[in-house]
Amino acid sequence: CGCFSCTGEVWTADAQGFSCGERIEWLQDAYPNAYTTEKSACFRVANEEFPDGPCDGCDPSKCNDDGVNMDDYHCGCAGCTSEVWERMADTFTCGARIEYVMGAESKTEEQACFKIANTQFPDVCGPCNPINCNLEEVQPRCGCTSCTIDAWNADALGYTCGERIKWVQGALQTTEQEACRKVANEEFFDGPCGPMCDPLRCDALQTSSPSVSSVEPSPDPSDSPTSPPSRPPTMSPSTSDIPTSLPSSSPSSSPQLNPTSMPTESKPTATPTTEPSP
Repeated sequence: CGCFSCTGEVWTADAQGFSCGERIEWLQDAYPNAYTTEKSACFRVANEEFPDGPCDGCDPSKCNDDGVNMDDYHCGCAGCTSEVWERMADTFTCGARIEYVMGAESKTEEQACFKIANTQFPDVCGPCNPINCNLEEVQPRCGCTSCTIDAWNADALGYTCGERIKWVQGALQTTEQEACRKVANEEFFDGPCGPMCDPLRCDALQTSSPSVSSVEPSPDPSDSPTSPPSRPPTMSPSTSDIPTSLPSSSPSSSPQLNPTSMPTESKPTATPTTEPSP
């Protein structure tokens, strides 16, 4: 909102069920033609809807009474002054490179600043890095420190995780946490949005550290082979494989004492039939 007083505490302050920041972002997403700048949405919420209320610190019409104007800075960084913006990074200035990325790659200022000041020219343009610049710390996206700008800008089937989360916020009129859960837990559970931006699981990523085992490590393996088995294998060939009885030493039946009679040698008694008569 261009206000130093629009801190993380004010941005996440409850305003009748939704935070000030959620209401501001929802206006921009739901009515992009009416609220073309963040400041116009901030003014509507902090000055018209909740005057002198929880969002008061984000009212651009009366914040920064100390004379400090956020418009003097870029990338949301107090250290990203005009002097840094005009520094030469090879043949182009930091500012020219950031503006080129915004136009050529259709990136937001924050995304372009991150690419130039964090990835490509950290030594020259580093004060314009939105990840570690010296503004007051705000609440992490989705309540997850693991939901970094890389995770927020990761492609999820044609749209970034952040774009999907903001769209869900506006379309369903829900909180950022609920939108993060829907996108990073239900729609893209195993990546690229989950688990980094999933408020149900990111705590495990943030707090878990390798545990130290209390169990002593096992001794090194011995150089010699282990001793042979103490007993032979338990299984032996089954008795069913052995014939049940040995073959007898002689034929099972001896010749009969009285063999059958031999054929007789006498001639047949019957005579052949007569030939048929002509």
